[in-house]
Amino acid sequence: MRPRVVDGGIINPGWNKPMLRLSRMIRLFCLTTTLVSAAPSLAQDATGAIKTWSPDTIEWQIDRPQGTKLTLLQGDWSIPGSVFTYAFKMPDGAWFPPHHHPALATITVLKGTLLLGTGEKMDKTTATALGVGQVAVVPAGVAHYEGARGETIIIGTATAPWGTVFHDAPKASNPGN
Repeated sequence: MRPRVVDGGIINPGWNKPMLRLSRMIRLFCLTTTLVSAAPSLAQDATGAIKTWSPDTIEWQIDRPQGTKLTLLQGDWSIPGSVFTYAFKMPDGAWFPPHHHPALATITVLKGTLLLGTGEKMDKTTATALGVGQVAVVPAGVAHYEGARGETIIIGTATAPWGTVFHDAPKASNPGN
């Protein structure tokens, strides 16, 4: 019997459908393993250098409402699928209004106390206080607001494309607005 070609591979006519599925699964596993093993090299910057920051060395790029500041530390928040890291700084007593983002964000408090609340209306009494070293995961599309007790800096990691949709404004704003 001559073998026949199915799905780009040579399949013996005696193979049944479960064996064909197993063959596809093995190829998918090999492809996935190759991509995952390449991931560390994809995460490096162009020079391959290790990047480090501390609260005093962050160079703030974008001024936001109420004296808040934002900067892109690594990556590109405009390229779909790109993982990026940003820093957000809030002066003592500042509150950033209800908003949401199109992607999940994992944030870590680097300095101060972050007051994090959820909902489309700000209710400062229900905000949770997160101290230095604490981590929060904010799902995509979840309305939230942030306040600061003491000068507060958070570091966030998310996947592009990124933006901020304010719940008291009719349109989304990009990271620079």
